[in-house]
Amino acid sequence: MIDDIRNNYGLQTVPFVLMQQLGKMPKKKVPEFMQQMRLKE
Repeated sequence: MIDDIRNNYGLQTVPFVLMQQLGKMPKKKVPEFMQQMRLKE
């Protein structure tokens, strides 16, 4: 799952806090949220 996140969204690291946030988020919002995370990195 972590490798999928790295490959699909281009993140270098996937912190535990990010995984916690994703677990609480509706699936529809994940792509937009991940795009924002990618821009921050």
